[in-house]
Amino acid sequence: MAPSSEMTLGRGRSPDRDRDRASESIHVQTNPRPTLISKLARVALNLAGWRLLEQPLPGPRGIILAYPHTSNWDFIVGILFKAAMGWEMRFWAKGSLLNIPVFGAWMRWVGAVPVNRSAASGLVQDTVLQMASSTHFWLALAPEGTRAYVNGWRMGFFHVWQSAQVPLGLAVIDYGRKEVGLKGFLDAREEEPDVAFRRIEAMLDAPIGRRPNLASPVTPYQRESKDETTSPGK
Repeated sequence: MAPSSEMTLGRGRSPDRDRDRASESIHVQTNPRPTLISKLARVALNLAGWRLLEQPLPGPRGIILAYPHTSNWDFIVGILFKAAMGWEMRFWAKGSLLNIPVFGAWMRWVGAVPVNRSAASGLVQDTVLQMASSTHFWLALAPEGTRAYVNGWRMGFFHVWQSAQVPLGLAVIDYGRKEVGLKGFLDAREEEPDVAFRRIEAMLDAPIGRRPNLASPVTPYQRESKDETTSPGK
């Protein structure tokens, strides 16, 4: 006679109970309880006048886009928000930054993953594989890929999103409303980039960057000569 589920799992255990415990474990990992560091980060943001837009992460894997990215201050505000929420995040960073003594080690500690810009497709595929093989992997990105004005968003995030089929979180660092945090999450669908970008733009609701003239439009990036170093009107 084939053993029952109860017998296979052991005395007093059931498949439903194991699934509940696994789900609870994932939730604790994804949305941890407050710590001293998270409380201090929250106080720092509040003292600076920021209002936190808080939402729980919907699962153990996904992508968060932080927009707009127009100033070095965005990184500081973003790191403080990440610390306030107690999240473990990974983000792509220039390999040269990670080679700087002390600073590079700190960057890796907070989640930096080196980027090889000459092998974008390799980076995307490698990220998808890492995400699939990890119990917890959230990737945070600035979709423009630079603080300077460009005519749209780099498509690396889109390829990872579509390949991995994970939630896409949309975060803002909005200096106009003085809000930082999550506007919401979008599911991955088989759709053309233009359709996806319309969904993204509607949810973002026009946040204002620290340097508004450098904010890139919410549209796929198009290669053009010398547009990466030229802002509108210059």
